[in-house]
Amino acid sequence: MTDKISIGVEPTFNYAALELAPNPTANPSAAGYPSTDKASAIGFGAQIGVFYDSGFGLKLGASYKTAQKFSEFEFDNTYLDNSTSKNKFQMDYPAIFSIGLGYSLEAIDFALDFRRVDYENTDGFSTTGWTQTASVSGFGWKNMSVISAGLQYKGINKLPLRIGYTYSSNPIDGEVAFFNIPATAIIQNAYQFGFSYEIYDAWGFDAVYHYGASDGKTSGSILNPMLIQSNPPYGAVPNSEIAYDMTTSMFMVGINYTFGK
Repeated sequence: MTDKISIGVEPTFNYAALELAPNPTANPSAAGYPSTDKASAIGFGAQIGVFYDSGFGLKLGASYKTAQKFSEFEFDNTYLDNSTSKNKFQMDYPAIFSIGLGYSLEAIDFALDFRRVDYENTDGFSTTGWTQTASVSGFGWKNMSVISAGLQYKGINKLPLRIGYTYSSNPIDGEVAFFNIPATAIIQNAYQFGFSYEIYDAWGFDAVYHYGASDGKTSGSILNPMLIQSNPPYGAVPNSEIAYDMTTSMFMVGINYTFGK
């Protein structure tokens, strides 16, 4: 638009694959819930963003990514007694709103981002509970907030150092933990440390270490649709517990080469 303001618009096309064992979106039989093959779906949406560069170190940005609307997943199910069935389930990818700012000085770069993920208005996540045939109607996630901050120090010649931190709220309440057994536990706190090193004029080396933790387990009761009347709303089994937590640890290295130097 100008030397300081840029706007971007893009369509988005998506491919998703999902395999569940057990498959809680299918109707159970006397043999329980089935396992599935890998079902796939095609989706589409759009994204728009705006970026502002003040010219004196301050940079601002915002973007909105619409919900990614997918076709239905169609599962081929196999029960423990080798009987088979098919079922369909609608699961979209949520809309995401993001804002961020960055500020650069001679020796320091700083960045701060906020992201809001709209699970509460997304098919597959917005509803929860049992259907009349004892399948799961949806996974019942709340909206998720993500805050990220990063700092780069450039005061050492040819060796910029970087640290980062990300906080993510947990969209899964304890009362619906049972419905979300197939889901990966949420990483609530994540920490990163990295650096680059300029080997020669055109060659560089990069490294980063990441550690994340769910900061305590997500826990709830085992749920049984036969107990809805005695233990509403989802039929919690008395004195039962299901829980999950997770930590992640990752180290990455890379070599880069710049042509034309």
